[in-house]
Amino acid sequence: MNLKVSKKLYSDRYGLLKLFLNEALLELVLLSCLLFGSLAVCPSDCSCSRSHREVDCSWKGLRQLPDGLQYNIRSLVLSHNRFHSLDGKLQQYTHLRSLDLSHNRLSRLPKTLPRSLWQLSWNLQTLDLSNNKLERAIFINNTLINLLTLNLSHNHFWTLPTNLPHHLETIDLSHNLLVKVLPGSLDRLPRLTHFYLHANRFSSLPSGVLDNMVSLRIITLSSNPWACHLYEDMAYLLSWAQQTSVLVLGCPCHTQPVCGGLRPSRSGGWHFASYTSPPLAAKTPDLSSVPPEARVTWWWQLLAQLSTPHTPKDTSNLPPSSTFTTDTHLAINHLPATAIDVPVSWPASQLFSL
Repeated sequence: MNLKVSKKLYSDRYGLLKLFLNEALLELVLLSCLLFGSLAVCPSDCSCSRSHREVDCSWKGLRQLPDGLQYNIRSLVLSHNRFHSLDGKLQQYTHLRSLDLSHNRLSRLPKTLPRSLWQLSWNLQTLDLSNNKLERAIFINNTLINLLTLNLSHNHFWTLPTNLPHHLETIDLSHNLLVKVLPGSLDRLPRLTHFYLHANRFSSLPSGVLDNMVSLRIITLSSNPWACHLYEDMAYLLSWAQQTSVLVLGCPCHTQPVCGGLRPSRSGGWHFASYTSPPLAAKTPDLSSVPPEARVTWWWQLLAQLSTPHTPKDTSNLPPSSTFTTDTHLAINHLPATAIDVPVSWPASQLFSL
């Protein structure tokens, strides 16, 4: 009798335990659903991967983010929609690595993008990162394919960025700390027409470094400490500056304020070509009515105003060994995108987390 009672009690306890475990498991499942389950449903306007962490909401005419996005999504495509602003809408997606915002109606990048972001597709035509404390810019091959104008002036660059976007037409690297150009770093810029290098720390340039810039029209070289006493180091640049068809503002070694810019005339002589575009930081008057022969003079006067040697801020009290050791790297890893109609500029703080 006692044995039967014991078996019955055991059976009842086992049943209660089983019931308790089932309820606990059910609660765990429900909790998981609350945390992840509701987010694991692919938004009705989008297509998703099996894990729902790669989401494509392109071509849906969206004006706001769709409901049901997981907070742990890794990739989000929002291209070809009607977004006007996404400020503060994306920061909660802390696992987001890739974001495509191309072909929308955004006038600027959204504020407070997640720090996890690796890739950003954007309709950039003009990128202005001037007046920051950047020391290095890393461009990934075949990215920013529609970028035409890049302004990196007034930063702390000591060497030219590599893998610059190939379609660039204007680069402003004036007022930096540039001391060298790596061989080959300028070989793949066939469309570059305006190149601003004044107010840096160049003492020479490598032989042949400018030879492949076939579209170059203007280069500024003033306010650099050229090593004019070292003929072998300067022979290439001095020869190039005197013989090139490129207009050189601020000829090295003070040979003359303006050189190059020579093109054969119809009469068989030579004359200065006329150019009208100023450095990116300058305010440009209308030069359409200025005679071509006077434009070079205006250019030189403008350059004299812009060529004050640049000393970085907030470093005057640092010892020489530690002045430029800050690890300030800017990684730009954009997917290909098409150009926008109106060039736009933003400070680096709104573009990337440094």
